[in-house]
Amino acid sequence: MPSTPKKAFSFETLACTEGHTLRDPLTQQPMHSAIGPTTEAMQIYLGPLKIADRLSRPGPPLVLWDVGLGIAGNAAAAVSLEAGVRALEIHSFENELGGLEAALESIERFPHLRPIESNCRELLNSQQTRVGPHRWLLHRGSFLDRMADAPAAEAIFFDFYSPRVCGALWSVPVMQAIRTHCPQTVLATYSAATPVRLALLLAGWWVGRPGG
Repeated sequence: MPSTPKKAFSFETLACTEGHTLRDPLTQQPMHSAIGPTTEAMQIYLGPLKIADRLSRPGPPLVLWDVGLGIAGNAAAAVSLEAGVRALEIHSFENELGGLEAALESIERFPHLRPIESNCRELLNSQQTRVGPHRWLLHRGSFLDRMADAPAAEAIFFDFYSPRVCGALWSVPVMQAIRTHCPQTVLATYSAATPVRLALLLAGWWVGRPGG
């Protein structure tokens, strides 16, 4: 019996200041801003959450939730940091892996993936891989369904598509569920929209700007 062909997604490639990103064919949203995946990751996630500083302090592996794997821009930036005293344990959550698969097919346009191409392919095939001292795991499916499979995070990159596209994932119940599972975590996201800030506040988070 012939196998069922995979559903095709025609991602549009968009040029950035550094490399490229993709536009999702279903939501019509680009996965990154014009500055590109790596700079965006550093400015919005790794820098504000002081990931490099956290890795320089003795302790167990830093459990990091990468919520919205996309084309692995945030995870790639995290594992590219200079080795510290601690290792990373990255838990990436993603419902649709077509974006990363498409980026790997045109990897010459995505410089952030080149050093970890084999790791990305292993992650897709086996749901886990190692990048130097770092452990990287993939949780595929609904974020709310898979959240319980991961240990509590010390830091969270929250990088779903915008509330306009997937508002339920930015809701008070989701933010409450994260806070309950990870009571000692810090979370960074790109959205400063009023509904997002309100959902965080109603769920019991302290909300502020990086460095504030």
